[in-house]
Amino acid sequence: MPAAPSLPIIGFEGPEKKLEIDFCGVTGRGLRDISQEDWQLCLNFARCTIIGKQSNDHFDAYLLSESSLMVYGHKVILKTCGTTMLLKTIPKVLEFGSRIGTVVEFVRFCRSNFNFPEEQPFPHSSFEQEVEYLDQFFDGSSYVLGPLNGTRWNVYVADYGAIPYEGEIEQQLEVQMSNLDPEVMKVFFKGDSCLSPAQVTDASGIRGLLPEGSIIDDFVFDPCGYSMNGLFGKSYYTIHITPEAHCSYVSFETNLPLSRYDDLIKQIVATFKPG
Repeated sequence: MPAAPSLPIIGFEGPEKKLEIDFCGVTGRGLRDISQEDWQLCLNFARCTIIGKQSNDHFDAYLLSESSLMVYGHKVILKTCGTTMLLKTIPKVLEFGSRIGTVVEFVRFCRSNFNFPEEQPFPHSSFEQEVEYLDQFFDGSSYVLGPLNGTRWNVYVADYGAIPYEGEIEQQLEVQMSNLDPEVMKVFFKGDSCLSPAQVTDASGIRGLLPEGSIIDDFVFDPCGYSMNGLFGKSYYTIHITPEAHCSYVSFETNLPLSRYDDLIKQIVATFKPG
């Protein structure tokens, strides 16, 4: 009797989708005047929930059931994992921009290739589908960086800004890691340890990745998983961790302006020990 075909192991989709929309002509608090209740209505379209919020003088950082939302006066950065439908938030974000009397200046959507693409709902079943959906709202261009049969970075950009650009130069560092050391990942399982989120942040070495004086909003999921937002002046940090061995994944992102990121990247890799 022939053996039954083995079924593929499906795990949590750690690699995130990310959308940034910048607006021009913002006065006062801008998008920060949009209430948390309204942001949740927006996030309902993506199928995720606000589970925490921290603020400073420069921006609001919302911790989500699936990653993070950063709200500055002039821009929104939304990052969601799993099978969320991130792009379905676009009409609501544009509505918020109109409410405060601004217009879109810059849009960027990006993601790496999915581990389980067949599990993604519309409009995220493929990058081609995502581009078609984005083109309903913006006049942008799409790019694929890397091999089509390997790890790659899918990017969509629509830039309506003045040339030459006269605003503040911004930069971001994103590090995505997989095949993480199981010993390192143990602390992100609830199990019998009963560690608080702050204790996990300390025990894992994550606190040491952020500048001293950072505001930290951290959360440990049941039965496993970890998310964190960090605020340091105008800069954000966000870390999201899927610790299961068959789909282990860690993402680290910050917009802290550094002349070089070499030392920080080495510290990140030493902390999580990717394969």
